[in-house]
Amino acid sequence: MSKYNDLLDRLIEYTNSDFVPMHMPGAKRNETIYEGGEALSKLDITEIDGFDNLHNSEGILLDIKKKAQRLYNSKESLLLVNGSTAGILAAISGICNKNDSIIIARNCHVSVYNAIYINELDPEYIIPQMDENTGILKGITLNEVVNAVDKAIALNKRPRAVVITSPTYEGIVSEIKEIADYLHEKEIVLIVDEAHGAHLQFSDKFPESAVKLGADIVINSIHKTLPAPTQTAIMHLNSDLINYDKVKRYWNIYQSTSPSYLLMAGIDRALSFIELDGEKAYKEYCDNLINLRARISKLNNISLVEVDDISKIVLKGNNIIENFGKWLYDKLLEEYKIQLEMASFEYAIAMTAVGDLKEYYDRFIKALEEIDKEIDKKIDKEIDKEVDKEVDQEIDNEIDERIDSTKKRKIEKFNANNKNQGFSLEDMVSVNKALKPSEAIKLADEGKSEFVSLKSKEVINRVSVNAVLLYPPGMPIVNSGEIITKEKAEILINALENNIEVMGLNEDLINVITENY
Repeated sequence: MSKYNDLLDRLIEYTNSDFVPMHMPGAKRNETIYEGGEALSKLDITEIDGFDNLHNSEGILLDIKKKAQRLYNSKESLLLVNGSTAGILAAISGICNKNDSIIIARNCHVSVYNAIYINELDPEYIIPQMDENTGILKGITLNEVVNAVDKAIALNKRPRAVVITSPTYEGIVSEIKEIADYLHEKEIVLIVDEAHGAHLQFSDKFPESAVKLGADIVINSIHKTLPAPTQTAIMHLNSDLINYDKVKRYWNIYQSTSPSYLLMAGIDRALSFIELDGEKAYKEYCDNLINLRARISKLNNISLVEVDDISKIVLKGNNIIENFGKWLYDKLLEEYKIQLEMASFEYAIAMTAVGDLKEYYDRFIKALEEIDKEIDKKIDKEIDKEVDKEVDQEIDNEIDERIDSTKKRKIEKFNANNKNQGFSLEDMVSVNKALKPSEAIKLADEGKSEFVSLKSKEVINRVSVNAVLLYPPGMPIVNSGEIITKEKAEILINALENNIEVMGLNEDLINVITENY
């Protein structure tokens, strides 16, 4: 028995007992089936005596819920074994009725769009502003929410909820407190997808959590930044504006009736670790993280993008390398065996967490320093081509100035070339609605759609059946029922050509409504 005395300890104790497992799951604690991974079969059980039931928790699983409520200061916390996706589906389904109006930030996760389709909702979008230097979307402001609500009301719509992602994949937070206060005056529910912010509560080096700032429902993917298994998450209910019974009804619907005890034990152990060891662990983690960021900031050609959540290492080049994000991602993976979280056109993201070892950071910064020097050499080679080969070996101040000027011109030339890609990154979040998502999908189900190549002129101004998104982070470039513009098609083609994962296509074919709108 460990000091945590939690569900994982109970599973280990049960595994070491001589109970005969005449129950699910089918692996039956038979180690020979999972040779090399014996723990998977030995610790896996179902809802047997003494181990509670997630859908009617009264014992050890209820204790985990209460532990989460203590740590996050929420009114009620619900465990999620189907990921934050299940929490988002349950939250939106539990707040909205069919055909309701809902306001969402355009950079919301695809699960939000799926909830809109399932509930046949009528979405209005908040288009986040974009940082011109990085292409990163900014946080949602109070003013943007006020404008969106006013616009909906002017269209005789009564928004039931507003959904915002904060922090974003890149670590940008929105004005949650101000937005929550305003929406509560209007009796509109604020749902915050805080999948990337499960750690915010545990150090003052991070932004404040949406639970603390007054959001009504907050969903945390604890597997993203806490030491918990993939697919684990928690949904926090924190308001008198919501119908708890209705939200929990949908929570039951979107949760498996056979929840994995391995996953639930992982949730419990992560929370137990935070409760007993979190203060010391987060101090050490943040100290190492701040030191890493300081060393990255000294590089010549790789910039550390300043974001709100310092746990996200967002790296951008000086435009010497075309499509720098994907280039850096591939180089670190192939030459240094360092796997980043994701790559976009202009930047790449390295995610850190309290489970990191210092040796990870040492290897990471060493690799970045070597790559930085490699880029220096690339610049020098370009300079050598332009500087007069007959220049005397004895370089005086005038030649030094000439080299500096040439280097500057070279970087400016690369910048100009890379910006001329035929589309603006702002096109990624623009919206051209023709139909509700549910209407577009219904037409396709009736056979009124066809597949057209993104490279064909026929695709322009057609209505998409599917949500087509870059993954990660899972934000639609084109949503169901929206018009495919020339710029949108170019963005998707560019992503495919640069091996950025695009979901919602059949190779380069996109499903569109047969009729034009």
